[in-house]
Amino acid sequence: MRIFVASTYEDLLSYRSAATRSILTSGNISEDMLFWPAEESPPLDASIRRVRSCDLLILLIAHRYGNPPEGRNASITELEFTEAVALGIPILAFRIDPMYPWPPDYVEVDPAIRGRLEAFIQAVSKQVTCKKFTSPESLEVAITHALTQFIGQARHVALPRYVQARARQVGRPDSLYYAGDSTIQIGRAPDDAPLLLSITRHTSVEGELASIATRLGKDPSAPVFRDILAQLNQEARTFATTTGIYDSEANGSPGKFYVPNKPLTHQVGPSLFQSMLGLGPVAIPATSPGFAQPHFRSSEPVSVALSGESSRYAVSVTYANGQEGPNELMTLSIDGVTMRSWMNRDSGDAIEGWNLFVTDPAGASTLAFGTHMLAIESSGGDGCVEIDRIVLTPE
Repeated sequence: MRIFVASTYEDLLSYRSAATRSILTSGNISEDMLFWPAEESPPLDASIRRVRSCDLLILLIAHRYGNPPEGRNASITELEFTEAVALGIPILAFRIDPMYPWPPDYVEVDPAIRGRLEAFIQAVSKQVTCKKFTSPESLEVAITHALTQFIGQARHVALPRYVQARARQVGRPDSLYYAGDSTIQIGRAPDDAPLLLSITRHTSVEGELASIATRLGKDPSAPVFRDILAQLNQEARTFATTTGIYDSEANGSPGKFYVPNKPLTHQVGPSLFQSMLGLGPVAIPATSPGFAQPHFRSSEPVSVALSGESSRYAVSVTYANGQEGPNELMTLSIDGVTMRSWMNRDSGDAIEGWNLFVTDPAGASTLAFGTHMLAIESSGGDGCVEIDRIVLTPE
Protein backbone atom coordinates (compact mmCIF):
# COMPACT_ATOMS: atom_id res chain seq x y z
CA MET A 1 0.00 0.00 0.00
CA ARG A 2 1.32 3.44 -0.96
CA ILE A 3 0.89 6.04 1.79
CA PHE A 4 1.26 9.80 1.34
CA VAL A 5 2.52 11.89 4.28
CA ALA A 6 1.09 15.45 4.28
CA SER A 7 2.31 18.15 6.66
CA THR A 8 4.33 21.33 6.90
CA TYR A 9 8.01 20.56 6.57
CA GLU A 10 10.68 22.12 8.79
CA ASP A 11 8.64 22.14 12.01
CA LEU A 12 7.67 18.46 11.64
CA LEU A 13 10.83 17.00 10.11
CA SER A 14 11.51 14.53 12.94
CA TYR A 15 7.82 13.64 13.04
CA ARG A 16 7.75 12.89 9.31
CA SER A 17 10.72 10.57 9.85
CA ALA A 18 8.77 8.83 12.61
CA ALA A 19 5.78 8.45 10.29
CA THR A 20 8.00 6.99 7.56
CA ARG A 21 9.50 4.46 9.99
CA SER A 22 6.04 3.29 10.97
CA ILE A 23 4.95 3.01 7.34
CA LEU A 24 8.03 1.09 6.20
CA THR A 25 8.13 -1.31 9.17
CA SER A 26 4.48 -2.19 8.50
CA GLY A 27 5.46 -3.32 5.00
CA ASN A 28 4.05 -0.34 3.10
CA ILE A 29 5.55 2.35 0.84
CA SER A 30 6.05 5.87 2.15
CA GLU A 31 5.39 8.70 -0.30
CA ASP A 32 7.25 11.38 1.64
CA MET A 33 8.92 14.46 0.18
CA LEU A 34 12.03 13.44 2.12
CA PHE A 35 12.69 10.95 -0.67
CA TRP A 36 11.44 12.81 -3.75
CA PRO A 37 13.99 13.35 -6.53
CA ALA A 38 14.56 16.75 -8.09
CA GLU A 39 12.12 17.47 -10.93
CA GLU A 40 10.92 20.32 -13.12
CA SER A 41 7.32 20.31 -11.86
CA PRO A 42 6.22 23.00 -9.37
CA PRO A 43 5.95 21.68 -5.77
CA LEU A 44 2.14 21.73 -5.79
CA ASP A 45 1.91 19.79 -9.05
CA ALA A 46 4.38 17.20 -7.79
CA SER A 47 2.48 16.81 -4.52
CA ILE A 48 -1.00 16.52 -6.04
CA ARG A 49 0.22 14.02 -8.63
CA ARG A 50 1.58 11.80 -5.87
CA VAL A 51 -1.55 12.15 -3.74
CA ARG A 52 -3.61 10.83 -6.65
CA SER A 53 -1.47 7.70 -6.88
CA CYS A 54 -1.70 6.81 -3.18
CA ASP A 55 -3.99 4.44 -1.31
CA LEU A 56 -3.97 6.36 1.97
CA LEU A 57 -3.06 9.85 3.21
CA ILE A 58 -1.57 10.50 6.66
CA LEU A 59 -2.06 14.11 7.74
CA LEU A 60 0.10 15.72 10.46
CA ILE A 61 -0.92 19.11 11.91
CA ALA A 62 1.03 21.19 14.42
CA HIS A 63 1.16 24.99 14.94
CA ARG A 64 2.10 26.12 11.43
CA TYR A 65 -0.26 26.55 8.49
CA GLY A 66 2.26 26.78 5.66
CA ASN A 67 2.62 29.14 2.71
CA PRO A 68 0.02 29.06 -0.07
CA PRO A 69 1.56 28.52 -3.52
CA GLU A 70 1.28 31.32 -6.06
CA GLY A 71 -2.28 31.85 -7.21
CA ARG A 72 -3.82 29.79 -4.40
CA ASN A 73 -5.50 30.77 -1.14
CA ALA A 74 -4.70 27.56 0.74
CA SER A 75 -1.42 25.97 1.83
CA ILE A 76 0.00 22.97 0.02
CA THR A 77 -0.87 20.76 3.01
CA GLU A 78 -4.51 21.83 2.92
CA LEU A 79 -4.64 21.40 -0.87
CA GLU A 80 -3.26 17.87 -0.49
CA PHE A 81 -5.96 17.12 2.08
CA THR A 82 -8.67 18.61 -0.16
CA GLU A 83 -7.50 16.52 -3.13
CA ALA A 84 -7.63 13.33 -1.06
CA VAL A 85 -11.16 14.14 0.11
CA ALA A 86 -12.30 14.86 -3.46
CA LEU A 87 -10.87 11.54 -4.71
CA GLY A 88 -12.22 9.51 -1.81
CA ILE A 89 -8.74 8.54 -0.60
CA PRO A 90 -8.85 7.39 3.05
CA ILE A 91 -7.26 9.81 5.55
CA LEU A 92 -5.67 9.21 8.95
CA ALA A 93 -5.20 12.58 10.70
CA PHE A 94 -2.94 13.36 13.67
CA ARG A 95 -2.76 16.68 15.53
CA ILE A 96 -0.20 17.91 18.05
CA ASP A 97 -1.55 18.09 21.62
CA PRO A 98 -2.15 21.85 22.25
CA MET A 99 -0.67 21.45 25.75
CA TYR A 100 2.60 19.92 24.54
CA PRO A 101 5.60 22.35 24.61
CA TRP A 102 6.51 23.58 21.15
CA PRO A 103 9.35 25.77 19.78
CA PRO A 104 8.11 29.38 19.48
CA ASP A 105 9.75 29.72 16.06
CA TYR A 106 7.33 27.12 14.72
CA VAL A 107 4.11 28.70 16.03
CA GLU A 108 1.96 30.98 13.86
CA VAL A 109 1.69 34.42 15.52
CA ASP A 110 -0.06 36.32 12.74
CA PRO A 111 -3.78 36.39 13.69
CA ALA A 112 -4.94 36.01 10.11
CA ILE A 113 -2.73 32.98 9.41
CA ARG A 114 -3.61 31.50 12.79
CA GLY A 115 -7.28 31.84 11.86
CA ARG A 116 -6.69 29.95 8.61
CA LEU A 117 -4.94 27.18 10.54
CA GLU A 118 -7.86 26.86 12.96
CA ALA A 119 -10.32 26.81 10.06
CA PHE A 120 -8.26 24.05 8.43
CA ILE A 121 -8.28 22.02 11.66
CA GLN A 122 -12.05 22.39 11.88
CA ALA A 123 -12.47 21.27 8.26
CA VAL A 124 -10.33 18.19 8.94
CA SER A 125 -12.30 17.40 12.12
CA LYS A 126 -15.54 17.41 10.13
CA GLN A 127 -14.14 14.76 7.78
CA VAL A 128 -12.19 12.44 10.09
CA THR A 129 -11.36 11.87 13.76
CA CYS A 130 -7.97 13.36 14.69
CA LYS A 131 -5.61 11.56 17.06
CA LYS A 132 -3.39 13.75 19.27
CA PHE A 133 0.36 13.18 19.58
CA THR A 134 3.26 14.71 21.51
CA SER A 135 6.76 13.38 20.81
CA PRO A 136 7.93 11.72 17.59
CA GLU A 137 7.87 8.41 19.45
CA SER A 138 4.23 8.86 20.45
CA LEU A 139 3.34 9.67 16.84
CA GLU A 140 5.11 6.54 15.59
CA VAL A 141 3.12 4.39 18.02
CA ALA A 142 -0.14 6.12 17.08
CA ILE A 143 0.42 5.68 13.35
CA THR A 144 1.43 2.03 13.76
CA HIS A 145 -1.75 1.35 15.73
CA ALA A 146 -3.93 3.22 13.21
CA LEU A 147 -2.34 1.44 10.23
CA THR A 148 -2.84 -1.96 11.83
CA GLN A 149 -6.51 -1.19 12.38
CA PHE A 150 -6.97 0.32 8.92
CA ILE A 151 -5.30 -2.57 7.09
CA GLY A 152 -7.29 -5.08 9.12
CA GLN A 153 -10.56 -3.41 8.12
CA ALA A 154 -9.51 -3.12 4.47
CA ARG A 155 -8.79 -6.85 4.24
CA HIS A 156 -12.01 -8.17 5.72
CA VAL A 157 -12.75 -10.00 2.43
CA ALA A 158 -10.08 -12.65 1.91
CA LEU A 159 -9.31 -14.15 -1.48
CA PRO A 160 -8.16 -17.77 -1.77
CA ARG A 161 -4.40 -18.07 -1.37
CA TYR A 162 -3.86 -19.32 -4.91
CA VAL A 163 -5.72 -16.26 -6.21
CA GLN A 164 -3.68 -13.90 -4.03
CA ALA A 165 -0.45 -15.50 -5.27
CA ARG A 166 -1.36 -14.96 -8.94
CA ALA A 167 -3.37 -11.75 -8.80
CA ARG A 168 -1.86 -8.53 -10.14
CA GLN A 169 -3.13 -5.06 -9.48
CA VAL A 170 -3.44 -2.93 -12.61
CA GLY A 171 -2.18 0.58 -11.93
CA ARG A 172 -2.82 3.89 -13.63
CA PRO A 173 -0.17 5.10 -16.11
CA ASP A 174 0.99 7.78 -13.66
CA SER A 175 1.93 5.01 -11.22
CA LEU A 176 5.21 4.77 -13.17
CA TYR A 177 6.24 8.02 -11.46
CA TYR A 178 5.98 6.39 -8.04
CA ALA A 179 6.28 2.61 -8.35
CA GLY A 180 9.40 0.81 -9.52
CA ASP A 181 7.28 -2.16 -10.60
CA SER A 182 3.85 -1.76 -12.11
CA THR A 183 1.34 -3.36 -14.43
CA ILE A 184 -0.54 -0.91 -16.65
CA GLN A 185 -3.04 -1.19 -19.48
CA ILE A 186 -1.65 -0.02 -22.81
CA GLY A 187 -4.54 -0.86 -25.11
CA ARG A 188 -7.11 -3.48 -26.08
CA ALA A 189 -7.01 -6.51 -28.34
CA PRO A 190 -9.48 -6.98 -31.23
CA ASP A 191 -11.73 -9.01 -28.90
CA ASP A 192 -11.70 -6.04 -26.45
CA ALA A 193 -9.58 -7.91 -23.91
CA PRO A 194 -7.21 -5.53 -22.06
CA LEU A 195 -3.53 -5.60 -23.04
CA LEU A 196 -1.30 -5.22 -19.98
CA LEU A 197 2.39 -4.30 -19.81
CA SER A 198 4.31 -5.57 -16.79
CA ILE A 199 7.19 -3.23 -15.90
CA THR A 200 9.97 -4.26 -13.50
CA ARG A 201 12.53 -1.64 -12.47
CA HIS A 202 13.23 -2.38 -8.80
CA THR A 203 16.71 -2.78 -7.35
CA SER A 204 17.22 -5.37 -4.60
CA VAL A 205 19.48 -4.29 -1.73
CA GLU A 206 18.75 -7.00 0.86
CA GLY A 207 21.48 -9.37 -0.32
CA GLU A 208 24.25 -6.76 -0.35
CA LEU A 209 23.34 -5.46 3.11
CA ALA A 210 23.18 -8.99 4.55
CA SER A 211 26.64 -9.66 3.11
CA ILE A 212 28.02 -6.53 4.79
CA ALA A 213 26.47 -7.52 8.12
CA THR A 214 27.98 -11.00 7.86
CA ARG A 215 31.46 -9.61 7.15
CA LEU A 216 31.13 -7.42 10.24
CA GLY A 217 30.06 -10.40 12.31
CA LYS A 218 26.62 -8.84 12.91
CA ASP A 219 23.10 -10.20 12.71
CA PRO A 220 21.34 -8.80 9.60
CA SER A 221 18.08 -8.75 11.56
CA ALA A 222 19.51 -6.41 14.21
CA PRO A 223 17.58 -3.12 14.61
CA VAL A 224 20.39 -1.00 13.18
CA PHE A 225 20.43 -3.03 9.95
CA ARG A 226 16.64 -3.05 9.72
CA ASP A 227 16.65 0.75 9.84
CA ILE A 228 19.38 0.94 7.20
CA LEU A 229 17.50 -1.54 5.00
CA ALA A 230 14.29 0.48 5.25
CA GLN A 231 16.10 3.64 4.15
CA LEU A 232 17.95 1.86 1.32
CA ASN A 233 14.73 0.31 0.06
CA GLN A 234 13.11 3.73 -0.03
CA GLU A 235 16.09 5.18 -1.94
CA ALA A 236 15.98 2.22 -4.36
CA ARG A 237 12.28 2.82 -5.01
CA THR A 238 12.93 6.50 -5.69
CA PHE A 239 15.74 5.64 -8.12
CA ALA A 240 13.59 3.05 -9.91
CA THR A 241 10.78 5.53 -10.55
CA THR A 242 13.08 7.68 -12.70
CA THR A 243 14.33 4.78 -14.83
CA GLY A 244 13.01 4.82 -18.40
CA ILE A 245 11.20 8.17 -18.10
CA TYR A 246 12.13 10.61 -20.86
CA ASP A 247 11.02 14.05 -22.04
CA SER A 248 9.47 13.88 -25.48
CA GLU A 249 6.36 15.01 -27.33
CA ALA A 250 3.26 13.43 -28.85
CA ASN A 251 0.89 15.13 -31.29
CA GLY A 252 2.89 18.33 -30.84
CA SER A 253 2.51 18.40 -27.04
CA PRO A 254 5.55 17.95 -24.78
CA GLY A 255 5.40 15.51 -21.88
CA LYS A 256 7.14 12.68 -20.04
CA PHE A 257 7.01 9.17 -21.50
CA TYR A 258 8.09 5.72 -20.38
CA VAL A 259 10.30 3.95 -22.93
CA PRO A 260 10.80 0.18 -22.43
CA ASN A 261 14.11 -1.52 -23.15
CA LYS A 262 12.63 -3.38 -26.10
CA PRO A 263 9.98 -2.27 -28.59
CA LEU A 264 6.45 -3.49 -27.99
CA THR A 265 6.52 -5.25 -31.35
CA HIS A 266 8.94 -7.74 -29.74
CA GLN A 267 6.39 -8.49 -27.01
CA VAL A 268 3.17 -8.84 -29.02
CA GLY A 269 2.42 -9.89 -32.59
CA PRO A 270 2.66 -7.17 -35.26
CA SER A 271 -1.02 -7.48 -36.22
CA LEU A 272 -2.09 -7.34 -32.58
CA PHE A 273 0.18 -4.33 -31.99
CA GLN A 274 -1.28 -2.56 -35.04
CA SER A 275 -4.88 -3.17 -33.94
CA MET A 276 -4.03 -2.09 -30.39
CA LEU A 277 -2.96 1.34 -31.66
CA GLY A 278 -5.97 1.61 -33.96
CA LEU A 279 -3.84 1.91 -37.09
CA GLY A 280 -5.28 1.41 -40.55
CA PRO A 281 -5.31 2.91 -44.05
CA VAL A 282 -4.23 6.56 -44.15
CA ALA A 283 -5.63 9.07 -46.66
CA ILE A 284 -3.08 11.62 -47.95
CA PRO A 285 -4.50 14.61 -49.86
CA ALA A 286 -2.21 15.55 -52.77
CA THR A 287 -2.16 19.26 -52.01
CA SER A 288 0.75 21.45 -51.02
CA PRO A 289 3.78 20.78 -48.79
CA GLY A 290 3.13 21.12 -45.10
CA PHE A 291 0.06 18.89 -44.78
CA ALA A 292 -0.13 16.53 -41.78
CA GLN A 293 2.23 13.63 -42.31
CA PRO A 294 1.01 10.06 -41.74
CA HIS A 295 2.82 7.77 -39.32
CA PHE A 296 3.10 4.02 -39.89
CA ARG A 297 4.22 1.53 -37.24
CA SER A 298 3.75 -1.78 -39.02
CA SER A 299 6.10 -3.80 -41.21
CA GLU A 300 3.12 -4.93 -43.30
CA PRO A 301 2.47 -3.15 -46.64
CA VAL A 302 0.60 0.11 -46.09
CA SER A 303 -2.33 1.20 -48.23
CA VAL A 304 -2.18 4.90 -49.14
CA ALA A 305 -5.07 6.69 -50.86
CA LEU A 306 -4.11 9.84 -52.81
CA SER A 307 -6.69 12.30 -54.08
CA GLY A 308 -6.40 15.16 -56.55
CA GLU A 309 -3.93 15.45 -59.40
CA SER A 310 -0.72 13.55 -59.87
CA SER A 311 2.22 14.90 -57.91
CA ARG A 312 5.87 14.05 -57.32
CA TYR A 313 6.63 12.91 -53.76
CA ALA A 314 9.90 12.66 -51.87
CA VAL A 315 9.84 9.61 -49.60
CA SER A 316 11.79 9.16 -46.35
CA VAL A 317 11.87 6.32 -43.84
CA THR A 318 12.47 6.63 -40.10
CA TYR A 319 13.62 3.51 -38.28
CA ALA A 320 15.52 2.19 -35.27
CA ASN A 321 18.40 -0.26 -35.43
CA GLY A 322 20.98 -1.29 -32.82
CA GLN A 323 24.73 -1.55 -32.95
CA GLU A 324 24.51 -5.33 -32.83
CA GLY A 325 22.97 -5.58 -36.31
CA PRO A 326 23.28 -2.42 -38.53
CA ASN A 327 24.17 -4.16 -41.88
CA GLU A 328 20.66 -4.89 -43.23
CA LEU A 329 19.75 -3.95 -46.77
CA MET A 330 16.58 -1.82 -46.76
CA THR A 331 14.33 -1.84 -49.84
CA LEU A 332 11.30 0.41 -50.34
CA SER A 333 8.81 -0.46 -53.04
CA ILE A 334 5.62 1.26 -54.21
CA ASP A 335 3.04 -0.83 -56.02
CA GLY A 336 5.62 -3.61 -56.33
CA VAL A 337 8.22 -1.40 -58.00
CA THR A 338 11.48 -0.85 -56.11
CA MET A 339 12.01 2.81 -55.29
CA ARG A 340 15.42 2.56 -53.64
CA SER A 341 17.67 0.16 -51.73
CA TRP A 342 20.21 1.26 -49.13
CA MET A 343 22.26 -0.09 -46.23
CA ASN A 344 20.71 0.96 -42.94
CA ARG A 345 22.53 2.77 -40.15
CA ASP A 346 22.96 2.32 -36.40
CA SER A 347 20.38 4.51 -34.70
CA GLY A 348 22.86 5.49 -31.99
CA ASP A 349 21.67 3.64 -28.89
CA ALA A 350 24.69 2.07 -27.19
CA ILE A 351 22.51 -0.12 -24.97
CA GLU A 352 19.98 -1.95 -27.11
CA GLY A 353 19.53 0.19 -30.19
CA TRP A 354 15.80 0.61 -29.84
CA ASN A 355 13.60 3.64 -29.29
CA LEU A 356 16.13 5.98 -30.92
CA PHE A 357 15.54 6.65 -34.59
CA VAL A 358 17.31 7.83 -37.73
CA THR A 359 15.78 8.99 -41.02
CA ASP A 360 17.01 8.09 -44.51
CA PRO A 361 15.74 9.38 -47.88
CA ALA A 362 14.14 6.68 -50.00
CA GLY A 363 13.92 8.37 -53.38
CA ALA A 364 11.16 10.27 -55.14
CA SER A 365 8.36 9.26 -57.49
CA THR A 366 5.40 10.73 -59.33
CA LEU A 367 2.20 9.19 -57.97
CA ALA A 368 -1.24 9.52 -59.52
CA PHE A 369 -4.42 9.77 -57.50
CA GLY A 370 -5.84 6.46 -56.28
CA THR A 371 -4.63 3.70 -53.93
CA HIS A 372 -0.96 2.75 -53.68
CA MET A 373 0.81 0.05 -51.67
CA LEU A 374 4.02 0.93 -49.81
CA ALA A 375 6.24 -1.88 -48.51
CA ILE A 376 9.65 -2.06 -46.82
CA GLU A 377 11.79 -5.16 -46.68
CA SER A 378 15.08 -5.78 -44.87
CA SER A 379 17.57 -8.52 -45.65
CA GLY A 380 20.94 -9.51 -44.26
CA GLY A 381 22.30 -8.66 -40.81
CA ASP A 382 20.10 -9.91 -37.99
CA GLY A 383 16.94 -8.78 -39.76
CA CYS A 384 15.76 -6.73 -36.77
CA VAL A 385 14.70 -3.24 -37.82
CA GLU A 386 11.87 -1.25 -36.25
CA ILE A 387 10.08 0.92 -38.80
CA ASP A 388 8.69 4.03 -37.13
CA ARG A 389 7.20 5.99 -40.04
CA ILE A 390 7.18 6.62 -43.76
CA VAL A 391 6.73 10.24 -44.83
CA LEU A 392 5.59 11.39 -48.26
CA THR A 393 6.22 15.08 -48.97
CA PRO A 394 5.00 16.77 -52.17
CA GLU A 395 7.89 18.38 -54.00
